[in-house]
Parts: sequence; C-alpha cells; structure tokens
Amino acid sequence: MGAKTLALPFQVTLEPVIIEPGLADRDYAGMIGQRDQLLDIYDQLARLCLRDRRFVEGIELMERALKTAESARSPRYIARFCMWRGRMLAHASRIEEGRRWLDQAQRVARGITDWELTRDIYLASADADARSGDFEKALGYQREALQLSRDAADETSELRCLM
Repeated sequence: MGAKTLALPFQVTLEPVIIEPGLADRDYAGMIGQRDQLLDIYDQLARLCLRDRRFVEGIELMERALKTAESARSPRYIARFCMWRGRMLAHASRIEEGRRWLDQAQRVARGITDWELTRDIYLASADADARSGDFEKALGYQREALQLSRDAADETSELRCLM
C-alpha cells in the first residue's frame, strides 16, 4: 500500500500501519505505539474533515483508517471510524449509505463499554435520521444520547446532546 497525501489546509501523509505476524517483540512494541498514535491522528483528521466540510476526503480517509483499526483489532476505533464515515456520507447527501455505516458502528459498539462512543454514535444517527426526514427516530436517538450523558453525570455532554 502506498502513502496517501490528504489535501487539507496543511499536508498530511498517512499510510495504514498493519501489524504483521512474527515481528520481534521489540519491533511489535514500537509498531503498537505508532499504530495507536496513527489511530488517534485519523480520529482528529476525521473531526477536521467534517468541520471543514471536506466530506469526500474524509470518506476516503476513513476507509484507510478502518483498515488500520481492523488490523489492530481495535473495536473501539472500528466503531468510531464507521461512525465518522457514516456522518460524512450523510453530510454529503448519501444518507442511506451513511445510515448503513452508522448501523455498523452501533453493532460494533455494543460489545464495548464506552458510553461516550455510544453517545457519539447516537448523535450521529440522530443527525442522519433528521436529514432523511425521520424526525421521530432522530428524536429517539437524541434522547438515548442525552440519557447516557445524564447517567454519567456529565453536564457538558448533556449540553452537547441538547444543542
């Protein structure tokens, strides 16, 4: 796989990091740290792509991010990158395709105890449903996200759900 340059207001070149079986322990440890940093960078870049309305680039970026997360066997990042891809597809008016990615994110997240990730997926699903005109379903997801925030006693998160 070749490196891909992402066209943003700054230049970033990312290449998926795939852990190969049989690496020496010291090499593997270094790769794990590099991979974790790369997954965090992918997450931050997804946020920037969405904020700057760079949906096509973000969708392509999440494809590479998902390959890295899958090779790392990281369900948390797999769910997060499915969510980001679904959000960007919905924002790019590819709502049905976006819904499928958001559904996948929900399926993966069921096995993870991360209320913030689940909240983010619910909020993204609510947005996609509202964009498609299914306001009742959107409101249901919004309420679920709000309840998760209240259960966690996170006032900032509650405000985020209400906005």
